[in-house]
Amino acid sequence: AYSYYRVDTTFNALEFDEGSGGVAILNPTFKVIFGKFKSNLGPFFRDNLSISSSTPSFQQLRLYKKIKNNKSEMHFTYILGSLYSSVTDSSLLNSLYTDDINETRKPNISRYIALHRLDLIIKSNLRIGFYEKIIFGGRSIPMEYLNPILPFWSAQHSLGDLDNLIIGFDFTYLLKRMRIIGAFFMDEWDPYKTFNKNNRNWFGYQLGFSFLPFVKHDKFLFKFEYTRLDPRVYNHRFLINYPEHHNYNLGFWTGGHAEDIWVSLIYNINDKSYFNFNFEKTHIGEQSISDQYNNINIEFLNGESKDRIVYSVIYKNNKLEYFDYQISMKSYKTVNLGYNKDIFFETSFSLLYNIPN
Repeated sequence: AYSYYRVDTTFNALEFDEGSGGVAILNPTFKVIFGKFKSNLGPFFRDNLSISSSTPSFQQLRLYKKIKNNKSEMHFTYILGSLYSSVTDSSLLNSLYTDDINETRKPNISRYIALHRLDLIIKSNLRIGFYEKIIFGGRSIPMEYLNPILPFWSAQHSLGDLDNLIIGFDFTYLLKRMRIIGAFFMDEWDPYKTFNKNNRNWFGYQLGFSFLPFVKHDKFLFKFEYTRLDPRVYNHRFLINYPEHHNYNLGFWTGGHAEDIWVSLIYNINDKSYFNFNFEKTHIGEQSISDQYNNINIEFLNGESKDRIVYSVIYKNNKLEYFDYQISMKSYKTVNLGYNKDIFFETSFSLLYNIPN
C-alpha cells in the first residue's frame, strides 16, 4: 500500500513515492513517538482489524506506557493520527487552488483517527487487549479525543454522535508448541437492542493459530487465519468518517462484507533464510449504505461478489552484510476484480538495504 503512485503511459511504468520518518523518546516503560510510519495493532500476521500494515503510512503521535508489578503487567497505547480522506473540500476549490492557466487542484477535507488500547498480561501465556477507535473529520480536533484515558464511547455521545466509533478486543494464548489468537470488534453497537431482530450490532471477527508441527526440530512453522466481516462494517453514514486512508481500509485490507482464509507454511533453512508457501482464498461482497441504515437485511455474500485465490512461494535471504533480498512468485485466480485477465502470474524481486547501527 502506497500513499502516492502515478502511471506513466509514455514508457509503461508506475512511479511510487512514500516517505516515512520521525522522532522518539524511549525508555523501557515509556515511549513518545512522533512521525509518519505504518502501524499494525493486533496479534494477526496477515492483517488486523483495528489498524493494519496494509494501510499506507500516516502521520501520528503515539504514546506508550508499561505498568508492571509482581502480579500483573499492563501496556497502554494511545494514537492520534492524520488521515487522507479523498473527500474534496469544495469551499476551497475555486478560490485558493486555481492558477493563472485555470488549472485546479483538489484539496481534501481533514480526517483523523484517535485510538487507545490496553493490553493485560493475565499470565505468562495469556494476553488480552481492549481498544476504542474513533474516526472523525471536517472540523478541528475535539479536546475530548486529546485525552488518552477518556472513554471515546462517552466522548462521542457528548459531541452529538457525529463520529465513527469502533470497539474491539483481541487475545493471544500460548499452549505448548501452539499459539492461538482471536479478535473481535463492534461497529455501531447499541447495547439496548443487542438481541432485537432489527439492530445495529455490526461485528467482525478473526480466529487463527500457529504451531511447530515437528517435535524434533523447529524448521517448520504452520499458520492459519480466518476472518469474517459483516456486510455493514468499515463504513459510516457520513463519508468523512470512513475508516480509510488514501482509499485503503484502515483495518483489514478487504474492507467490510468479506470472508478470508489464509494458510502459510514456513521452512527455515537457517537463521538467515527461509521459504514461505502460502494459500489465500478471499470473497468480498457488496455493501449498501442505504440498505444498512434503513435496517434492510443484507445476506452475507449473497449476490455478485469479488473472489480471489492466490498461491505463492517466497524466498528471503538475510545473509548479505547490509542487504536483504526476496524473490516472490504468485499465481492468481480472480473473479470481478477488474484485472485485464482473471488468471495470471506475478514474479517480483526485492532488494532491501539495512542501515547499520
